[in-house]
Amino acid sequence: MLKKVLPFVLVFVMGCEQGGGFRDIALVRQAKREIRRIRNAIEEYKLDHSYYPSENSDLKVMLSPYLCKFIYSEGKDVAEYTSVVLSSRSNLDQLFSGLSGCARIKDPEIEAIYNKIQSAFKLYEQLLAGENVKPPSISQDISKIQELVSKIKPNERKNSLGDSLIKATSLVMSAVDKSIQGISKEEDMHLKNIRSTFEYYNSELSGKKISEKPELFDPVNELKALKEINPDSNAFQSVKDALAYYNGIKGLESYYEFLITLVKDIERSKKIFAMFETKVSGDLKAAKIVQAQAVLRRMADALRDYKRKEGTFPSQDVNIESVLHPYFVETTVSGERIDRWESSIAWLTAIPTYKTTDSSSEFVLLAQVNNETKTPVSIKLIVQNEWDNIVSAFAVPLTYTTPDSSQTYFIKTRAKDTGNSFITDRPPVVKKGA
Repeated sequence: MLKKVLPFVLVFVMGCEQGGGFRDIALVRQAKREIRRIRNAIEEYKLDHSYYPSENSDLKVMLSPYLCKFIYSEGKDVAEYTSVVLSSRSNLDQLFSGLSGCARIKDPEIEAIYNKIQSAFKLYEQLLAGENVKPPSISQDISKIQELVSKIKPNERKNSLGDSLIKATSLVMSAVDKSIQGISKEEDMHLKNIRSTFEYYNSELSGKKISEKPELFDPVNELKALKEINPDSNAFQSVKDALAYYNGIKGLESYYEFLITLVKDIERSKKIFAMFETKVSGDLKAAKIVQAQAVLRRMADALRDYKRKEGTFPSQDVNIESVLHPYFVETTVSGERIDRWESSIAWLTAIPTYKTTDSSSEFVLLAQVNNETKTPVSIKLIVQNEWDNIVSAFAVPLTYTTPDSSQTYFIKTRAKDTGNSFITDRPPVVKKGA
């Protein structure tokens, strides 16, 4: 069968190669994809200007804000400072997570120390946001909490519950045995499910050899079923009381297990804080630089938006504050106007210096961080127009026509396939009522 099919496959593949075939399909698809990018850019232009480009427009220039790649370059040490801040925030989160279990302990002394630590955490968070705060050391507080929790002796208390749990399982089985007479078949089934389950628990706790693990049932569901059958029966009431006693012992066991884990978590938090505390001053410096760089990045984004609307970046001699300030003013849903310019500039020693040698394609912002060393920071934005790369997919120059620039346009070209397939596009058709 394979010998019969193979020649046809070879003929098909050779035919595709000779006629362009797969390569032609790829070239046509690429041309369609690129002309669609141009169409989308024209639509974005209309959103900003309320009309399409005129027929004699240089689309490479007119559409450059929508068909370009923006390349940001920040100071060489920014990534390192950002990593420092992120690492410290992670350490602080781990530290707080390790101590958060202290909130579950209802002890006045532990609660007071934990609240003190929480207040310190808030100050450390502010420090990692670049604020000039001096959080107190909490090393001794962490050690004190560890000491107080350890005094509860959770390991010893948990181990002492073994006999109580055996007694509790025996009480449940005894309650079932006493209730087995004069009940319905359905009640009998649920009681036997409870008994077999607790018999297994009892054997396991007593260290008895178990030949085969039985099917275990959830006592809560079995008790619920008994209640639905007859909530006033002696069987339900006696088993309910026995299970309540057992659950009380299990609750204590879970609580002591929680305390055992908490002691370990506190020890880990203590080690994390010892490391964290040694680099607080470096963290503050890094945080201030990161905040200052974030302000420059916001300014760069504002200038990018300016170019999208105006076609170019501001000229070299512009008053850069007058251009940037409006981008730092926000209006809330309720109509309240919030000006964040001054609070943003406060991270810098002064308004950044704006430089550009070609306002159509690049600029740089230079500033100093408002810290003791006045660390220099900068951001550079270079624009790469993608137009030439896009039209390289076409065999002939793109033709753009518009009978009415407020309504529609047509773009057409030819692909680079063997037959130079005709490619065209126009505004998306919106169905009436859509």
